[in-house]
Amino acid sequence: MASDVTLELLDREEVMTVECEQDLTMDQLLVTMADICHISPVARGLFAFKQAGRWLPPSHTVSAETGALQLRLRYKMPDWRSRDRASNLKNVDPKAFQYFYSQVRKDFDCG
Repeated sequence: MASDVTLELLDREEVMTVECEQDLTMDQLLVTMADICHISPVARGLFAFKQAGRWLPPSHTVSAETGALQLRLRYKMPDWRSRDRASNLKNVDPKAFQYFYSQVRKDFDCG
């Protein structure tokens, strides 16, 4: 049986509603959402879903009670601010960096 999941992607103004199978895990949903946002598999592991102020584990499954989810950058790479480093997120995945910028901007705008 399928259930609808509401997703807030921080690089977009609109909220998405996605129909998901009930046995779908957050990790599987993350792969789908990362593809929609053009985030590469290399940077995808830095992202996770947040719901009502708490991070959801990758093994958490979608259910009828699953509320609104936010796709957020959860982990920052070491020395991510250094422009010269190969680990700079902008060098690794420009789309992931742009998404992170949108996340920080939205957090700033919302206070």
